[in-house]
Amino acid sequence: MTASIDAHVRLDTHPTHPSAVQAVLTGTQARVASTALEAAGWSAAATCVMVLARIDHEEPYWTADAAQHLTVEGITIEITPRLQLEAVPVYLADAGDHDALLDSVLDAYRGQGAHAGARVEGHRGPG
Repeated sequence: MTASIDAHVRLDTHPTHPSAVQAVLTGTQARVASTALEAAGWSAAATCVMVLARIDHEEPYWTADAAQHLTVEGITIEITPRLQLEAVPVYLADAGDHDALLDSVLDAYRGQGAHAGARVEGHRGPG
């Protein structure tokens, strides 16, 4: 059995970009969760806030994958009722839209004191 880590991850849809997923991290070991999410393609949007936004419409898959891995590591996961992992609405048509979405999501957090150097990397979805 994996030892419990003092980290809690609350997964929810982004408040102004429903196609993106945000993770709010709390606990004395929240950095463990942050490191794991960064390795999985999530981006730091603010202190203890990570964002996942993808052009390939695979936010549900990668969010579920991240939640499973974090749980195995002993991190507590909460998935809000608003976040429906099976069908997160996506309104993206092409890569240009993807960049615009990422910019607007990160700009919203930057206005709240996030790091201006936050970066977002794309990763391939399943299949």
